[in-house]
Amino acid sequence: AAAAPEEGINALDAVILTFNNVNSLRSTLGPKDRIAGVITKGGEAANIIPAFCVADFSIRSLSAKRRDILLEKVISCAKAGAQAVGCRLEYQISPGYQEIIPNRILAGLFKSNLEFLGRIVVDPDPNERMGSTDMGDVSHIVPAIHPYLAIAPENVAGHTLEFKQYCISAAGKSAMLDAAKAIAMTAVDLLTDPGLLQQAKDELSSTLNPI
Repeated sequence: AAAAPEEGINALDAVILTFNNVNSLRSTLGPKDRIAGVITKGGEAANIIPAFCVADFSIRSLSAKRRDILLEKVISCAKAGAQAVGCRLEYQISPGYQEIIPNRILAGLFKSNLEFLGRIVVDPDPNERMGSTDMGDVSHIVPAIHPYLAIAPENVAGHTLEFKQYCISAAGKSAMLDAAKAIAMTAVDLLTDPGLLQQAKDELSSTLNPI
């Protein structure tokens, strides 16, 4: 980097350009689109031009279709960064998750059971992003729900140290037990009334195969 920088090809420059290109996409993203990235390998020493660098990106959205559109844009950002510097780009795509299809029949049963246990139930925003989980893949095969039980005030963000304290609190334990009870009660409802189970299956079928 000191003696002959003009003879090097700086892979870190290409990675940084990739991040800058991705940042230029921000104004085109929807309210539930998420693109987050980190540099996992950025070089060995400041006075050595990095010949090999690695970045990792996570891409999320409300649907798998929308996520795949964003994926192609991020790949284009990386290609442009590599081309500008003269690097060779190699990338791998990890399998993603399908979006969750909430089943209204199951949700209604679960809601009734939670209310029976004394919980106040609030219906979620229809456009609420449900995180990244293989439960989405399951919900495309069988009727499924992915409910949440509150253990902390709304202004406390998940995956934080503050939220951790709520997880190990009495509120956290109470929510865990009520969730387990409500799920078990919902399973009993379906086992004792095959008609309800068929309605849940029919709803999934109509969602996946609309007329």
